[in-house]
Amino acid sequence: MKHYFLVTLFITLFFSSCQKTNIQLAKVGSSQLAEVDNYSSIYFNYDSVAHSLAVNDHNRISNTHWLFHIDKRLTMKVLLPTWRALLLKRSKSPHEEGAHEWYFTAFDTIKKKPALIDGSRLTFLETIHVKNALFLSSTGKTYCNDTLINTTAWFENRFLQHEKTVILIDPALSFQQWITHYSGLELLASKYKTTINVQLKMQHK
Repeated sequence: MKHYFLVTLFITLFFSSCQKTNIQLAKVGSSQLAEVDNYSSIYFNYDSVAHSLAVNDHNRISNTHWLFHIDKRLTMKVLLPTWRALLLKRSKSPHEEGAHEWYFTAFDTIKKKPALIDGSRLTFLETIHVKNALFLSSTGKTYCNDTLINTTAWFENRFLQHEKTVILIDPALSFQQWITHYSGLELLASKYKTTINVQLKMQHK
């Protein structure tokens, strides 16, 4: 069974809104991918009363690509562990066959249409001390060893030197802030055919 993301995104979000779900999609400035077939959707809803995460994965099928529809107001403190748990569960599923990716959904403000950002280049690390890692702060600034840096330039330099790239994520970072950074970094990772390692920083900067 095949479905096309570009045609059905707003329909699926409409039906989810009829089920008392109101997801505010994040926005990105550019994207490469706008459609994928053979997918199932997972909704990461923001409970505005409890200020918490509610996951709706009733339509999740292991043997498909996964689309993560995520409310932009959610923080990485709750999202990162949830993504990791879902993907670990899929990797252990007896129904998983072949190569299936997972994608973040967003709205491309330049092309004025829905977009997909490949999340499959992410590798989740245990929470350990990492030297020379990039720290994404919820203040909107990025640091390496307490020095303010340019995110894109830092990553490009690491990729060119074939050095391991690790992102420490401020738990208070919103999904909108995260996808703004990641959408550009994913293009670089794709260009250099590498992965991006991420983990939550235990203390705020």
